[in-house]
Amino acid sequence: MHENTNNIIWKIGWGFTAACNMACPFCYSRFARQQASEVPLSIAKQFIEKNAADIECINYGTGESTLSPAWFQLIAYIRTHFPRIRQALTTNGTLAMARRSSGQSRDWAENIDEIDVSIDFADADRHNQMRGHPQAYAWALHTLDLCEENGITPTIVMVGFADTLTPENLYAILNLANEHHAFLRMNILRPTRMVSMAAPSIQTVFSGITWLLQNAKVVSLSDPLFGALFDPQFQKLEATGITSLRILPDGSITPSTYLITEDWKGDTIYNPDMRLNLLAGSPSFSRIQQAAIPVECEKCEHAEVCRGGAVDRRVLHFETLTRGDPYCPYLQHFAIPEKPTLQYYDGSQSSPTIHDGYLPTLIFAP
Repeated sequence: MHENTNNIIWKIGWGFTAACNMACPFCYSRFARQQASEVPLSIAKQFIEKNAADIECINYGTGESTLSPAWFQLIAYIRTHFPRIRQALTTNGTLAMARRSSGQSRDWAENIDEIDVSIDFADADRHNQMRGHPQAYAWALHTLDLCEENGITPTIVMVGFADTLTPENLYAILNLANEHHAFLRMNILRPTRMVSMAAPSIQTVFSGITWLLQNAKVVSLSDPLFGALFDPQFQKLEATGITSLRILPDGSITPSTYLITEDWKGDTIYNPDMRLNLLAGSPSFSRIQQAAIPVECEKCEHAEVCRGGAVDRRVLHFETLTRGDPYCPYLQHFAIPEKPTLQYYDGSQSSPTIHDGYLPTLIFAP
């Protein structure tokens, strides 16, 4: 079991607004966003004021934060009063349009440390169709250019599913990242309540990840299963519910980006007495912190590091933490391709760190 401490410095994912101008079929937060709108700026500031000492960094995702004028005010407030807190934005590209708004976004580049731009296909028509918006691809490219203009090294973030994990698409996406001096981050699609797409097969996942390991440089395999399997240097325990958490647009706090149903909601930032330094012992967080390594995983050579794999995948696929990761090749009797010799990123430019250790994700450099 993980030790339950009260001196945790948290990485936070914050869905500041429920607003979104696109309609992705793989959106894991659609239902949660339908139930909320936006936390008032005064409440958001109150939360930060009382908990800043326990916050390492914040990534704003879930919904499109740049649609909210209050979001621009919040990041400026945090940068001014709590500059130690690093801030990141995950955007579908709307930042390129929103920054033209009068006054609200004037100094945004001074307040954001990292930007992830969502691009699933390096083909305009396919990406626009997937995102349900005719300008999605053009806006995403404009935002990549905007990052370069403002001295921010961007990351292209893609969702991994059957159509995106083909060698052809990965090759094109990696080239796009190279052209824009960007990193590449990949999240495997999760089968949440509102997702209308099937999770990718184990064959598809390993084929795509193996291709990336053979053709890109590893920045971080921040996923307990794939890190343990492929990276001899991997020693990270998963952060979900341990040192990372999620704030939903209704103010609810959950231990995971993907575990956002009522049974996983704990406290709320509307509560003026809510303190992050007491959160680790709350019921929804304790369920993860006190989960033992699954019996079926105990004899595995990777057990102490992998600990059964990604928490959210296990819950979403099996509704329990007593079973191992659905993509574990040993449990699924799947013969993985020959493990490639990894090329590690040399650190020649500052790499993205806010998502590293925040949620199970894979980060590469061209």
